[in-house]
Amino acid sequence: MPPRRPKSHQVFIGVRWCYEFNYWEAHADDKSLGFFELEHEAAIYYDQYARKNNLPTNFNYKVSPVLKPLMKRPVNNPRSEFIGVSWNSGAWQSCYVKPNKKCIYIGVFDSEWDAAIARDKEAIKYEGYHPARMNTDYGTATLNNPKPRTRPKPKYGKYISALKGGKYFQVCVRRIYLGIFSTLEDAIAARNEYCKTHYININE
Repeated sequence: MPPRRPKSHQVFIGVRWCYEFNYWEAHADDKSLGFFELEHEAAIYYDQYARKNNLPTNFNYKVSPVLKPLMKRPVNNPRSEFIGVSWNSGAWQSCYVKPNKKCIYIGVFDSEWDAAIARDKEAIKYEGYHPARMNTDYGTATLNNPKPRTRPKPKYGKYISALKGGKYFQVCVRRIYLGIFSTLEDAIAARNEYCKTHYININE
């Protein structure tokens, strides 16, 4: 059974949970940038790469000194020839990049072919069918409806994730990092206070 993924508070650009190594992974252009213990650290490291390559970023500020990843990904993972499909820790991840360069995360699939179909369905939704930019034919993309793997429900509540096996709890609401707390009660109180102040419904 793979390790349980911590709750992702907000889907950061260029950040995914790696079941293989049990860390947050920063990635861009189907390339792994490194692994981090905290989700926002991976997002910051991705931003450093994104600014150099004119890609969308998560935050409008730079962090100094430069963050260093805990480890780099080995280079022996399989690579997909399909557009928008990449290998992610035991499954095939599907993403679609819109014409405005915004990346839409679709999900992870057991089959590389299903991931390719899911990517094409998303592409047709936004730009129509263009054979040169598709993995499959029109019939395959429109008549099939592959389902991604479902994520487990958050164990500690929305915007809260556990660190070090539940010894600490971090809170991050819509990319606003609130801190790390020693008790779950303190983390919940901080999250609720912030959400109440900013009119954010935590039950959505």
